[in-house]
Amino acid sequence: MYVINSPHLIQQVHKNPKTLPFGPAASKATARVCGCSEETINILMTNIDLSQGNQSFVNDVTKAIHAALAPGAIDHMNRAMAENMSRALDGLHAKDGSSKIKLWQWLQHAITLATSYAAYGPKNPFEDTDVENAFWLVHGIPHSCNTVANDDARMIFIADYVFNPRDFKDGILLLLLDIVPSLTAPKAYQGRDVYVTAFEKYFRNGDHENASAVVKARDVFWRKYKLPFKEIARFEIAFSFGILANTVPATFWMLYHVFTRPDILFALDKELHRVLRTTIDFESGVRQHTLDITILKIECPLLLAAFQEALRLYASGTSTRMVLKDTLLNDQYLLKAGSIIQMPAAVVHADSAFWGPDTDDFNPYRFLKPDIKEKQHPAAFQAWGGGHSLCPGRHFASTEILAVVAMFVLRYEMEPVDGVWPLVESKGNLMSGITDPKRDVEVYVSTRKGFEGDVWAYEISDSSNVTATE
Repeated sequence: MYVINSPHLIQQVHKNPKTLPFGPAASKATARVCGCSEETINILMTNIDLSQGNQSFVNDVTKAIHAALAPGAIDHMNRAMAENMSRALDGLHAKDGSSKIKLWQWLQHAITLATSYAAYGPKNPFEDTDVENAFWLVHGIPHSCNTVANDDARMIFIADYVFNPRDFKDGILLLLLDIVPSLTAPKAYQGRDVYVTAFEKYFRNGDHENASAVVKARDVFWRKYKLPFKEIARFEIAFSFGILANTVPATFWMLYHVFTRPDILFALDKELHRVLRTTIDFESGVRQHTLDITILKIECPLLLAAFQEALRLYASGTSTRMVLKDTLLNDQYLLKAGSIIQMPAAVVHADSAFWGPDTDDFNPYRFLKPDIKEKQHPAAFQAWGGGHSLCPGRHFASTEILAVVAMFVLRYEMEPVDGVWPLVESKGNLMSGITDPKRDVEVYVSTRKGFEGDVWAYEISDSSNVTATE
């Protein structure tokens, strides 16, 4: 195994997708976690290295996903997400002036529903609470976030997966190992069955015909390769991971750091008010505030920088490559065929040579330095992966996260129930690219003074030329 922490060498790996591909290792892991049949695994692995031409199941589906989730193509999904997220945010307004919520739990539920409705349409299987809970069981987090944390070492949680039956984290590793999962990972195994049953019904009934473009684009290849409905449902687990597993923790960490830093919160509020459009209904006298979430990435540099900084601090993904044949990297390092390459984002993101001496601190201003693009190596930021494995959902995910955080900043005061913000540490999860919090935070959320009774709305303009930060 080769572990690569140099941005320059990481970039060289990305430039060799045929000899150092992402697909084989990722596809094998996906098939095991999703419980795919041997027949499906054979389809999945056929010509995965593209040695027999450019047509393969993985290559076909990957291209379809990237096209359907490109800027502009996702505007319909953005609108559906915004509509559902608006309802969730409106629900925070309490008659007595404030609501008490568990921040992680609230975000997990609100983002799950807003995102899944945007993807799966009006017949969204996640509308069933059992399916929602089942998904998070497979992912490795119970819906209430009551996990057992271990503070002794950064990697000791792997032992907890195996030996602590109370800890929901055991499931994902044992599903991956595929050692009698019905016995070794019963909760995750049962959760997977609930999820698969619901999505098999969804596809069998044709409910996906009213879904998003990305769901329908993938369906073309499910039919082309003649996958049974149950196997299609199993693959959907991986897609749900992609659209949900990182969005929830990234939003949590961004909100947590913004609201624990009054200076940043004040600056963000000032920045966001510059793009907020306010009108008054002359008959009722009610003010309506409209936020165009498409322009946030362009007009709100501090908001975008805070997002980047949250990803830098909490990105935990390790990009894996298979060495298919002997490859000389950078004319210096010989990588032997049959080996595995690991490129952990967290190591590069914590390197003071690239990010300065305060790499452990939340400092969004590091991304606002005028010369950062000229001085910073492009591969020093690995939150979205890179090369051919660059996350296809980054445009949608970044829009959703910025939209949620922006509305919290503009609309609400948020204070910890205990009066003092607790120190929240992070913990890894094998199926996430962003670390999860070890604990939830109970907070009071109340409408900001001067905005009582106001109406708030999202607006989505054409996003064709608006991309995620990479």
